[in-house]
Amino acid sequence: MTTQKKPNDFNDLHVLRGLPVVREQLQNALSTHAPKLPEPLEVAVGEPKSEGQAEKPTNKNQPFSSEILLERFALIEGKTDVWDTRQHIVMKKGAFKDLVGKKLSSEWLESPNKKLISLANVKSIQENSAANQVGVAGVDLMLSRYILIYGTRDVWDSQIRTRIPVSSLEIAWPNEYQLWLKNSSRRRMVLPDKIVFDPTMRTEDDCINTFDGLPLIPLPQDQLNDKCLGIYQLLQSMCENDFVFNWVLRWLALPLQKMGTKLATAILFHGEVQGAGKSLFFSDIHRQVYGKYSATLGQHQLESQYSDWKSGNLYSVFEEIFSSSGRFQNMGVVKHEVTGKTRRVEKKFVSGWEEANYSNCVFLSNEIQPLPIEPRDRRFLVCWPNFKLDPDILAYAVLDMNRPDNEGIRAWYTFLLNLPMEFEYQVEDEKGASKTHKYVFTANSEPPMTKAKERLIEYGLPAWEVFLREWKAGRLQYPYTNCRTKQLYEAYKRFCGSATEKPLSETKFCTLLSVRLHKKLAWYWVGQKTKQATFFIVKDIPQGKTQEAFLAECCQEFADAFKESAD
Repeated sequence: MTTQKKPNDFNDLHVLRGLPVVREQLQNALSTHAPKLPEPLEVAVGEPKSEGQAEKPTNKNQPFSSEILLERFALIEGKTDVWDTRQHIVMKKGAFKDLVGKKLSSEWLESPNKKLISLANVKSIQENSAANQVGVAGVDLMLSRYILIYGTRDVWDSQIRTRIPVSSLEIAWPNEYQLWLKNSSRRRMVLPDKIVFDPTMRTEDDCINTFDGLPLIPLPQDQLNDKCLGIYQLLQSMCENDFVFNWVLRWLALPLQKMGTKLATAILFHGEVQGAGKSLFFSDIHRQVYGKYSATLGQHQLESQYSDWKSGNLYSVFEEIFSSSGRFQNMGVVKHEVTGKTRRVEKKFVSGWEEANYSNCVFLSNEIQPLPIEPRDRRFLVCWPNFKLDPDILAYAVLDMNRPDNEGIRAWYTFLLNLPMEFEYQVEDEKGASKTHKYVFTANSEPPMTKAKERLIEYGLPAWEVFLREWKAGRLQYPYTNCRTKQLYEAYKRFCGSATEKPLSETKFCTLLSVRLHKKLAWYWVGQKTKQATFFIVKDIPQGKTQEAFLAECCQEFADAFKESAD
């Protein structure tokens, strides 16, 4: 059983209801646009005539003329259908002839001056007309609010300023969605790389910048009145000295003074003592300066396949992000967050995209080793607040945080906005005399070496590196001198045994040390003969001695020490 097709033009209406109904609808439509005449006119539409009956003459006063037809109607290219430019309807050739009369119809079709219109233009006009029909007024709102992202199934919602899947529109706008989707002439579209997050606000005119500015309005400087003194003292209490405190202040201030500054460093505050104020300051207080452009994150967010928290982020606070087993294998992710220029954003049900990385990172933990810090690290400032926060400082900080109209946070914001990047600090020489130095903080300033960082570096050193450090410092039984690689490897294995560490293979050990020490193949004396072996060279050959003789002396010195340590 087939389903009957719904009528959609005047031919179908003619078949189903007859010409009188067609005439009535056309007359109603024309009455809206036709000029009023002194007397009502009867337009002959061409009623069906009986066999042998003469054609009914057209009323000589009908409102059509050759000029009107040339102005109002257009022939659809490649078809015999006619487009009414006033009523925005398509008429079959027969319906057009019945409407205007056979003579005028023929004259118009044969005229070289008649208008032509493409089928694509007709469809576009129909879409626009449909979008403005009564009952779908929401299409206009959709057209102004949603922008299709080309090459994806996503749209940019200009009202809530975020990307959403197109499927969400079908649920939110069930009656208007199809009209919006088909309205290609008015529906806006943008390339994916034209949607950017740029807090520097230097994007091109045709780009959509997802950054709208920070939420807080600074206070006038003369109204600060110590409204953020509690916040200031809270941070100061967690830093081990004045230099570190001043460095951290500038680290917090520069991205606010020069919006969009990506610092080359991150801050790590960790300690066994809970209640030192780490989360209170960095998460509860300072995050309010950034509002929606900040996030407090844990291990789940960092390891999740979805990373939409990265989008539009200027300030990230990571708390206890890794378990002991995942610290080393995920350190690459951490490093990229700190210094990566761009990062991939993956959002559920939305196509992923690349976004510039303007986020500056703070890491908080109560672990002894929250992150493995390398000996030559240039990314992290490490602090160890090892005592519980003073109750008075806590009370004042909470008071500032909760002041009416956000005055405490706004005062802190104002203080940082006006903080100079240059500061002075005191250094004592060997005689105990104090000397003043100046320091200028920049986005690429290296973090100072703190006691907490030294301890963290030492905690994470592998056995071979500890052995090398102790050997160079003269704290082992073996002299720091030239020796064969096999000699040094035997000493390393003995060191691992005493420290209950598992030694590396000789190949790995020698390869790692060759990065720090000069390794070469050389000749040396063994009794009355010369032999060739691979050496670690840490001392130059003194004048008056040959290489063979000097290396033989060094090997003997190292062998004697090795034997003595065993005894």
